[in-house]
Amino acid sequence: MATIVDVAKHAGVSTATVSRVLNGSANVSDKTKERIMAAIEELNYNPNALGRNLRRMRTGLVLVMLPSISNSFFSQVVKGMEQTGAAQSYTTMLCTTRSNPDRERMFLNLVRNRQADGVILMSSCLPAEELQSFCSQYPVVQCSEFNPDVDTPVVSIDNEQAGYDAVQYLLKLGHRHIGMIAARGTHSSDLRLTGCRRALAEYGIADCPTAYGNFTYQSGYDATRQLMQEQPNLTALFAVSDVMACASIRAAQDLGRRVPETFSVIGCDNIMLSYVIHPSLTTIAQPRYQLGSAAMQQLIAQIENETQESHNCIFMEHTIIGRESTAAIL
Repeated sequence: MATIVDVAKHAGVSTATVSRVLNGSANVSDKTKERIMAAIEELNYNPNALGRNLRRMRTGLVLVMLPSISNSFFSQVVKGMEQTGAAQSYTTMLCTTRSNPDRERMFLNLVRNRQADGVILMSSCLPAEELQSFCSQYPVVQCSEFNPDVDTPVVSIDNEQAGYDAVQYLLKLGHRHIGMIAARGTHSSDLRLTGCRRALAEYGIADCPTAYGNFTYQSGYDATRQLMQEQPNLTALFAVSDVMACASIRAAQDLGRRVPETFSVIGCDNIMLSYVIHPSLTTIAQPRYQLGSAAMQQLIAQIENETQESHNCIFMEHTIIGRESTAAIL
Protein backbone atom coordinates (compact mmCIF):
# COMPACT_ATOMS: atom_id res chain seq x y z
CA MET A 1 0.00 0.00 0.00
CA ALA A 2 1.38 3.40 -0.97
CA THR A 3 2.23 5.84 1.79
CA ILE A 4 2.49 9.62 1.91
CA VAL A 5 6.27 9.17 1.71
CA ASP A 6 5.88 7.26 -1.56
CA VAL A 7 3.67 10.01 -2.96
CA ALA A 8 6.20 12.68 -1.96
CA LYS A 9 9.08 10.81 -3.62
CA HIS A 10 7.09 10.17 -6.76
CA ALA A 11 6.10 13.84 -7.05
CA GLY A 12 9.55 15.13 -6.09
CA VAL A 13 8.31 17.12 -3.10
CA SER A 14 8.39 16.88 0.70
CA THR A 15 5.79 14.99 2.73
CA ALA A 16 4.81 18.33 4.29
CA THR A 17 3.92 19.66 0.83
CA VAL A 18 1.80 16.58 0.14
CA SER A 19 0.02 17.12 3.46
CA ARG A 20 -0.63 20.75 2.65
CA VAL A 21 -2.24 19.76 -0.63
CA LEU A 22 -4.36 17.10 1.06
CA ASN A 23 -5.40 19.66 3.68
CA GLY A 24 -6.46 22.15 1.01
CA SER A 25 -3.75 24.69 1.80
CA ALA A 26 -3.40 27.65 -0.54
CA ASN A 27 0.36 27.78 0.01
CA VAL A 28 1.18 25.38 -2.82
CA SER A 29 1.39 26.29 -6.51
CA ASP A 30 -1.15 24.86 -8.93
CA LYS A 31 1.61 23.10 -10.87
CA THR A 32 2.86 21.33 -7.75
CA LYS A 33 -0.69 20.39 -6.77
CA GLU A 34 -1.25 18.80 -10.18
CA ARG A 35 1.97 16.79 -9.87
CA ILE A 36 1.02 15.55 -6.39
CA MET A 37 -2.53 14.63 -7.42
CA ALA A 38 -1.15 12.72 -10.42
CA ALA A 39 1.21 10.80 -8.09
CA ILE A 40 -1.69 9.97 -5.78
CA GLU A 41 -3.65 8.55 -8.70
CA GLU A 42 -0.74 6.61 -10.19
CA LEU A 43 0.19 5.03 -6.86
CA ASN A 44 -3.44 4.42 -5.91
CA TYR A 45 -2.82 6.26 -2.64
CA ASN A 46 -5.84 5.82 -0.39
CA PRO A 47 -7.12 9.21 0.83
CA ASN A 48 -8.79 7.39 3.71
CA ALA A 49 -5.33 6.81 5.12
CA LEU A 50 -4.80 10.55 5.38
CA GLY A 51 -6.00 10.74 8.97
CA ARG A 52 -3.64 7.98 10.09
CA ASN A 53 -0.70 9.56 8.31
CA LEU A 54 -1.42 13.02 9.72
CA ARG A 55 -1.69 11.59 13.22
CA ARG A 56 1.76 10.12 12.84
CA MET A 57 2.99 13.56 11.82
CA ARG A 58 1.57 15.32 14.87
CA THR A 59 4.01 16.88 17.25
CA GLY A 60 1.83 16.74 20.36
CA LEU A 61 2.71 20.42 20.90
CA VAL A 62 0.18 23.25 21.03
CA LEU A 63 0.94 26.96 21.31
CA VAL A 64 -0.72 29.42 23.65
CA MET A 65 -0.12 32.98 22.47
CA LEU A 66 -0.60 35.82 24.95
CA PRO A 67 0.69 39.39 25.07
CA SER A 68 2.70 38.93 28.29
CA ILE A 69 2.93 36.88 31.45
CA SER A 70 2.89 39.89 33.77
CA ASN A 71 -0.91 39.91 34.17
CA SER A 72 -1.88 37.28 36.74
CA PHE A 73 -5.28 36.89 35.04
CA PHE A 74 -3.61 34.47 32.64
CA SER A 75 -2.25 32.10 35.30
CA GLN A 76 -5.40 30.05 36.00
CA VAL A 77 -6.48 30.15 32.35
CA VAL A 78 -3.15 28.68 31.25
CA LYS A 79 -3.29 26.11 34.07
CA GLY A 80 -6.62 24.89 32.70
CA MET A 81 -5.09 24.61 29.24
CA GLU A 82 -1.95 22.79 30.41
CA GLN A 83 -3.70 20.23 32.57
CA THR A 84 -6.41 19.49 30.02
CA GLY A 85 -3.83 19.15 27.25
CA ALA A 86 -1.55 16.94 29.33
CA ALA A 87 -4.44 14.59 30.04
CA GLN A 88 -4.62 13.96 26.28
CA SER A 89 -0.83 13.80 25.77
CA TYR A 90 -0.40 17.35 24.46
CA THR A 91 2.35 19.69 25.63
CA THR A 92 1.62 23.41 25.96
CA MET A 93 4.17 26.04 24.97
CA LEU A 94 3.61 29.65 26.09
CA CYS A 95 4.45 32.28 23.47
CA THR A 96 4.58 35.90 24.61
CA THR A 97 3.91 38.19 21.67
CA ARG A 98 4.45 41.59 23.38
CA SER A 99 1.55 42.67 21.13
CA ASN A 100 4.03 42.61 18.26
CA PRO A 101 2.55 41.33 14.97
CA ASP A 102 5.93 40.10 13.74
CA ARG A 103 6.33 37.94 16.84
CA GLU A 104 2.82 36.58 16.27
CA ARG A 105 3.70 35.64 12.70
CA MET A 106 6.90 33.96 13.90
CA PHE A 107 4.95 31.73 16.29
CA LEU A 108 2.21 30.98 13.76
CA ASN A 109 4.89 29.79 11.36
CA LEU A 110 5.63 26.98 13.82
CA VAL A 111 2.16 25.64 13.05
CA ARG A 112 2.57 26.23 9.32
CA ASN A 113 5.81 24.26 9.38
CA ARG A 114 4.19 21.46 11.39
CA GLN A 115 6.40 22.10 14.39
CA ALA A 116 3.20 22.53 16.41
CA ASP A 117 -0.31 21.18 15.92
CA GLY A 118 -2.42 24.25 16.68
CA VAL A 119 -2.69 27.48 18.61
CA ILE A 120 -4.84 29.12 21.27
CA LEU A 121 -4.91 32.89 20.92
CA MET A 122 -5.50 34.90 24.08
CA SER A 123 -5.01 38.11 22.14
CA SER A 124 -3.97 39.04 18.63
CA CYS A 125 -2.95 42.29 16.97
CA LEU A 126 -2.90 40.86 13.45
CA PRO A 127 -5.35 42.26 10.88
CA ALA A 128 -8.57 40.25 10.79
CA GLU A 129 -8.08 39.27 7.14
CA GLU A 130 -4.60 37.88 7.79
CA LEU A 131 -5.71 36.02 10.90
CA GLN A 132 -8.76 34.62 9.11
CA SER A 133 -6.54 33.24 6.34
CA PHE A 134 -4.49 31.36 8.92
CA CYS A 135 -7.53 30.11 10.85
CA SER A 136 -9.10 28.72 7.69
CA GLN A 137 -6.14 26.36 7.28
CA TYR A 138 -4.98 25.43 10.77
CA PRO A 139 -6.50 24.57 14.18
CA VAL A 140 -7.07 27.78 16.14
CA VAL A 141 -9.19 28.76 19.15
CA GLN A 142 -9.60 32.28 20.52
CA CYS A 143 -9.81 32.37 24.31
CA SER A 144 -11.00 35.21 26.55
CA GLU A 145 -10.01 38.09 24.25
CA PHE A 146 -11.14 37.59 20.66
CA ASN A 147 -11.58 39.27 17.29
CA PRO A 148 -15.26 39.04 16.29
CA ASP A 149 -14.39 39.40 12.60
CA VAL A 150 -12.47 36.10 12.58
CA ASP A 151 -14.52 32.94 12.05
CA THR A 152 -12.97 30.50 14.51
CA PRO A 153 -14.05 28.89 17.81
CA VAL A 154 -14.24 31.27 20.77
CA VAL A 155 -14.25 30.55 24.51
CA SER A 156 -14.99 33.58 26.67
CA ILE A 157 -17.61 35.19 28.90
CA ASP A 158 -20.46 37.45 27.83
CA ASN A 159 -18.48 40.64 28.25
CA GLU A 160 -21.36 42.98 27.49
CA GLN A 161 -23.47 41.32 30.17
CA ALA A 162 -20.53 41.49 32.58
CA GLY A 163 -20.30 45.26 32.08
CA TYR A 164 -24.03 45.58 32.48
CA ASP A 165 -24.07 43.54 35.70
CA ALA A 166 -21.15 45.47 37.21
CA VAL A 167 -22.85 48.83 36.70
CA GLN A 168 -26.25 47.47 37.76
CA TYR A 169 -24.58 46.45 41.02
CA LEU A 170 -23.48 50.06 41.58
CA LEU A 171 -26.84 51.47 40.52
CA LYS A 172 -28.65 49.27 43.03
CA LEU A 173 -26.40 50.73 45.72
CA GLY A 174 -27.79 54.14 44.82
CA HIS A 175 -24.93 55.46 42.68
CA ARG A 176 -25.91 57.66 39.75
CA HIS A 177 -22.58 59.28 38.86
CA ILE A 178 -20.57 56.31 37.61
CA GLY A 179 -17.43 56.36 35.49
CA MET A 180 -15.46 53.67 33.70
CA ILE A 181 -11.80 52.82 33.15
CA ALA A 182 -11.65 51.01 29.80
CA ALA A 183 -8.87 49.81 27.48
CA ARG A 184 -8.51 50.83 23.86
CA GLY A 185 -8.25 48.29 21.06
CA THR A 186 -9.70 45.32 22.95
CA HIS A 187 -13.04 43.80 22.05
CA SER A 188 -13.77 42.71 25.63
CA SER A 189 -13.39 46.28 26.88
CA ASP A 190 -15.61 47.63 24.10
CA LEU A 191 -18.30 45.12 25.01
CA ARG A 192 -18.08 45.93 28.72
CA LEU A 193 -18.43 49.61 27.93
CA THR A 194 -21.52 48.83 25.85
CA GLY A 195 -22.97 46.92 28.80
CA CYS A 196 -22.15 49.78 31.14
CA ARG A 197 -23.99 52.26 28.93
CA ARG A 198 -26.99 49.93 28.60
CA ALA A 199 -27.32 49.69 32.39
CA LEU A 200 -27.07 53.45 32.80
CA ALA A 201 -29.61 54.06 30.04
CA GLU A 202 -32.17 51.96 31.90
CA TYR A 203 -31.92 54.49 34.73
CA GLY A 204 -32.20 57.42 32.34
CA ILE A 205 -28.50 58.26 32.60
CA ALA A 206 -27.09 59.21 29.22
CA ASP A 207 -23.46 59.83 30.12
CA CYS A 208 -20.73 57.33 31.02
CA PRO A 209 -17.54 59.31 31.69
CA THR A 210 -14.67 57.12 30.50
CA ALA A 211 -10.89 57.17 30.63
CA TYR A 212 -8.54 54.62 29.09
CA GLY A 213 -5.67 52.52 30.39
CA ASN A 214 -3.88 49.47 29.00
CA PHE A 215 -4.49 46.89 31.77
CA THR A 216 -1.40 47.97 33.76
CA TYR A 217 -1.49 49.37 37.31
CA GLN A 218 0.12 52.66 36.35
CA SER A 219 -2.22 53.23 33.41
CA GLY A 220 -5.22 52.53 35.64
CA TYR A 221 -3.92 54.95 38.28
CA ASP A 222 -3.30 57.72 35.75
CA ALA A 223 -6.64 57.20 34.00
CA THR A 224 -8.52 57.31 37.31
CA ARG A 225 -6.85 60.52 38.46
CA GLN A 226 -7.60 62.12 35.11
CA LEU A 227 -11.24 61.04 35.16
CA MET A 228 -11.88 62.03 38.77
CA GLN A 229 -10.30 65.44 38.29
CA GLU A 230 -12.42 66.03 35.19
CA GLN A 231 -15.56 64.60 36.83
CA PRO A 232 -15.40 65.50 40.54
CA ASN A 233 -19.02 64.45 41.12
CA LEU A 234 -18.30 60.76 40.43
CA THR A 235 -19.19 58.44 43.31
CA ALA A 236 -18.34 55.09 41.70
CA LEU A 237 -16.16 53.52 39.07
CA PHE A 238 -16.09 50.31 37.03
CA ALA A 239 -12.67 49.25 35.72
CA VAL A 240 -12.43 46.54 33.05
CA SER A 241 -9.66 44.69 34.91
CA ASP A 242 -8.82 44.09 38.56
CA VAL A 243 -5.32 45.45 38.12
CA MET A 244 -6.66 48.80 36.97
CA ALA A 245 -9.45 48.70 39.57
CA CYS A 246 -6.92 48.28 42.37
CA ALA A 247 -5.03 51.24 40.95
CA SER A 248 -8.31 53.18 40.94
CA ILE A 249 -8.71 52.59 44.67
CA ARG A 250 -5.26 54.02 45.32
CA ALA A 251 -5.84 56.98 43.01
CA ALA A 252 -9.16 57.81 44.71
CA GLN A 253 -7.51 57.65 48.12
CA ASP A 254 -4.68 59.90 46.96
CA LEU A 255 -7.30 62.42 45.83
CA GLY A 256 -8.83 62.42 49.30
CA ARG A 257 -11.75 60.08 48.69
CA ARG A 258 -12.58 57.34 51.18
CA VAL A 259 -13.26 53.91 49.67
CA PRO A 260 -16.02 52.80 49.97
CA GLU A 261 -17.54 55.49 52.20
CA THR A 262 -17.52 58.23 49.54
CA PHE A 263 -16.31 56.33 46.46
CA SER A 264 -16.98 52.76 45.27
CA VAL A 265 -14.89 50.68 42.87
CA ILE A 266 -15.68 47.43 41.08
CA GLY A 267 -13.31 45.47 38.85
CA CYS A 268 -13.32 42.40 36.65
CA ASP A 269 -11.35 39.10 36.75
CA ASN A 270 -11.12 38.07 40.43
CA ILE A 271 -7.35 37.72 40.49
CA MET A 272 -5.47 37.26 43.78
CA LEU A 273 -4.74 40.97 44.07
CA SER A 274 -8.48 41.67 44.32
CA TYR A 275 -8.82 40.02 47.73
CA VAL A 276 -5.45 40.87 49.28
CA ILE A 277 -5.71 44.63 48.65
CA HIS A 278 -7.29 46.82 51.33
CA PRO A 279 -10.13 47.47 51.02
CA SER A 280 -10.71 44.21 49.18
CA LEU A 281 -12.12 44.61 45.69
CA THR A 282 -15.64 43.86 44.55
CA THR A 283 -15.25 42.18 41.17
CA ILE A 284 -16.73 40.20 38.31
CA ALA A 285 -15.29 36.69 38.64
CA GLN A 286 -14.48 34.82 35.46
CA PRO A 287 -14.19 30.98 35.53
CA ARG A 288 -10.58 31.23 34.43
CA TYR A 289 -9.53 27.58 34.79
CA GLN A 290 -12.67 26.42 32.99
CA LEU A 291 -12.08 28.92 30.17
CA GLY A 292 -8.62 27.49 29.59
CA SER A 293 -9.80 23.89 29.83
CA ALA A 294 -12.64 24.42 27.36
CA ALA A 295 -10.35 26.23 24.92
CA MET A 296 -7.90 23.33 24.96
CA GLN A 297 -10.71 20.81 24.44
CA GLN A 298 -11.92 22.81 21.44
CA LEU A 299 -8.43 22.94 19.97
CA ILE A 300 -7.75 19.22 20.41
CA ALA A 301 -11.12 18.46 18.81
CA GLN A 302 -10.03 20.44 15.74
CA ILE A 303 -6.63 18.76 15.61
CA GLU A 304 -8.01 15.24 15.88
CA ASN A 305 -11.24 15.55 13.91
CA GLU A 306 -10.78 17.15 10.50
CA THR A 307 -14.48 16.84 9.63
CA GLN A 308 -15.61 18.63 12.79
CA GLU A 309 -17.93 21.60 12.35
CA SER A 310 -15.74 23.40 14.79
CA HIS A 311 -16.72 27.06 14.77
CA ASN A 312 -18.40 26.84 18.16
CA CYS A 313 -18.58 29.77 20.55
CA ILE A 314 -18.72 29.00 24.26
CA PHE A 315 -19.67 31.83 26.61
CA MET A 316 -19.33 30.89 30.26
CA GLU A 317 -21.10 32.33 33.28
CA HIS A 318 -19.57 35.10 35.37
CA THR A 319 -20.46 36.02 38.94
CA ILE A 320 -20.24 39.16 41.07
CA ILE A 321 -18.21 38.86 44.26
CA GLY A 322 -19.12 41.64 46.68
CA ARG A 323 -16.25 42.83 48.90
CA GLU A 324 -15.21 45.95 50.77
CA SER A 325 -14.63 48.40 47.90
CA THR A 326 -18.33 49.07 47.25
CA ALA A 327 -21.05 50.47 49.49
CA ALA A 328 -24.37 52.23 49.27
CA ILE A 329 -24.14 55.94 48.51
CA LEU A 330 -24.49 58.08 51.64
